Amino acid sequence: MASTNATNASSPIDLKELDDLFSWNPPRLVLDPRVDNKTPSISTRPPAYFDRHFSTKLALKRVVHLPSLVEDIAKTVDSTLDAAKHTLPEVSVGDFYTTKERKKAVRQAERFVRDEAGVSEFYAQTTGTFCPVVASTLALHPTAPSWMALIRWTRAVSSSSHAIMDAELTLYAADDAEDAELREEIMKTIEGGRHRILEAMRRTGSPLMAYEFKSLSAGPVEVMTAVPDLDEFQWTYCESPEHPCSNPEHQKMRNTVEAIVSGPDALHPPWNLPVPESSSKEKVQITQTTQASPSFSQEEPGTSSVPEPAGSKKRKRTQGSEMSEKQKGKRRQKADVDSRAHSGHHDVSAHDLVQQAWVKATKVDTSLMVLHSGNHELIGVRHRESQTLFVSDPIEPHKCTNPGYGKLHVGIGIASIIDMFDRKQQQSPHADSGGEGPGGGSGGGGPGAGGPSTGGGNLVRGKGGKGKGGRGRGAKKRTTGGLGGGGNPIEDELAIKEMIYSASKCHTLHMFLKYDVYDSPVPASFIRSLPLPMPQNCPSSLFSPDNHTHGLDECMMVIVTSEIGQGATGVALRGTLKPENMEGAGALDVVVKLAFDNGQRDSLKEEYKLYLHLRAKEVQQGITPIIGFFDDNADGSACALVMLYAGVPISDLGRNLTATECQVALSTLESIHSAGVLHDDIRPNNVLIGDSGVTVIDFGNSTQCSSKKAKGKEYAYLQSILQGLAGESQ
Repeated sequence: MASTNATNASSPIDLKELDDLFSWNPPRLVLDPRVDNKTPSISTRPPAYFDRHFSTKLALKRVVHLPSLVEDIAKTVDSTLDAAKHTLPEVSVGDFYTTKERKKAVRQAERFVRDEAGVSEFYAQTTGTFCPVVASTLALHPTAPSWMALIRWTRAVSSSSHAIMDAELTLYAADDAEDAELREEIMKTIEGGRHRILEAMRRTGSPLMAYEFKSLSAGPVEVMTAVPDLDEFQWTYCESPEHPCSNPEHQKMRNTVEAIVSGPDALHPPWNLPVPESSSKEKVQITQTTQASPSFSQEEPGTSSVPEPAGSKKRKRTQGSEMSEKQKGKRRQKADVDSRAHSGHHDVSAHDLVQQAWVKATKVDTSLMVLHSGNHELIGVRHRESQTLFVSDPIEPHKCTNPGYGKLHVGIGIASIIDMFDRKQQQSPHADSGGEGPGGGSGGGGPGAGGPSTGGGNLVRGKGGKGKGGRGRGAKKRTTGGLGGGGNPIEDELAIKEMIYSASKCHTLHMFLKYDVYDSPVPASFIRSLPLPMPQNCPSSLFSPDNHTHGLDECMMVIVTSEIGQGATGVALRGTLKPENMEGAGALDVVVKLAFDNGQRDSLKEEYKLYLHLRAKEVQQGITPIIGFFDDNADGSACALVMLYAGVPISDLGRNLTATECQVALSTLESIHSAGVLHDDIRPNNVLIGDSGVTVIDFGNSTQCSSKKAKGKEYAYLQSILQGLAGESQ
């Protein structure tokens, strides 16, 4: 492996400290003896709900062992140091950690760890502190007057909480930390093209690479050594991609998603990718690259031809009634249940670990990823075009030699910078694209039932304009406008009421994720699990999840086109809903709140019951209509609260509130209080304005309350918010 020493370079400064860092290894971590009374977790969680709806054209297809990866990454340190050695500042100037300072930091770090948090905390205090400043100085600003990091290792990640990334290597924001002015001076030493790319990266918060941390018990050597042998990768889907829904309206959305283009691979990456043998007759064809250099010379990109992955096996369903082939295709199930049951524990853990890491890297569009479990580690390279993960030999951080662990992780930082510049230079001259990750505009919208109209009304015409999803990831913010674009508001209102009534009779919810990196090949199925009392002029029977036949007259379909945000009760999504017993009808613009863990599920159920309580107290004005509460039909891992979309927050209108709007908001809160409910989370984001007027939302923290003092205080608080947003109009 690469063994060039920093001190061999002819340099005006003494680089012995660099050599010491390059040969540095962390100590071996120890499982905290305080956990001996408990059985530590030895498994990786199965793929999350959202991961199982990943787009097939972005999902991992195979894992290829790449033994040369560590050596290639180490060589980037040698070549970068050789190019920068005559301009580097003295190691005593700036934030370079000397041998003495490293020893002190390691002594202070806790090497007795209990879980993933302990493993990542040790990395944060040692490797994550020592190496970024060196990688940043060598690769970005070797002529700067001091050792200063423009990049940082952080657990404050950019991805959303349903797919938490344990850590990222990213750029400091322009106003981040007390050294912001010094960093801005260093930025001025970087030439124009690279400077523009870095500024764009800082604005979007796009990371350079991703990290996945596991505990000592969940990521032992057996799991890490199983990863390079995974070969053909069977992605865990909600259902088999072999049986997608044949509904033509769904096909419109799939066509929209097919237009999403994954970010490019680097033309000259700092690693050599082989042409791996496939288990099928076809092969992944990837042009081998030469060792990258800081000059980033250009040549023609490689090509790829990849066979589709084999379909996963179907799970048997224990249900008495017979179902049509279409309904069978819609059944929600865990993929590869049979194969997982017959696989070894370590193979299953390795599979789930890799799928998590791939999802996280894809969502933020990074090439490099590190899978780290304290005493064992793997480095992975995501090749987008062939949907292949190349992985290194398993690494033992405390035993690294030639290169040492310090040099390897300086090299990882440098390699991620080289890869980033290469890919951003291909995307646009000024690298303004945000990639596949947050802000990248990767999904959402579409004609007809595929996406709500930009008008923001509740009724979406079946042949309406091209929507853009909703507020949130992968979609532009919508403004308020006419009621679904219809020519007659009264007719639109009647159509909405008719569709809400029809949807309220549906027992089953089929939900497709069609935004960002998600493209459900088949829907997730939910069963109505809590009753929805009907108006007096409707049938009085309540819906029971144990008494239904899944007829089309009982099903409704939701196509999720964007994510609105995260909350205490889970994640809020926006999409379109259409009862499948209403041919030719439009679609409702809805919000789906999904909850996953027990605490979130309980909170979401309580919120639903509060909505029912307000309905029973005849509080209707300013409260969004509820369509129902549903539970996951397969394993109960998720529940959903579906309601009508109500508009945009009053703080996002771009204009002052009118006196009428302020009065309606206050009147709505008075009605809520009169029903014996304290909202307990009044803020601008929870007061919306749409085509149906002013709506108060998010009763996740609400309680039934009789305190006049508490209600008065809440009323006064809303009044002050409204006065501030009304300006001179009130």
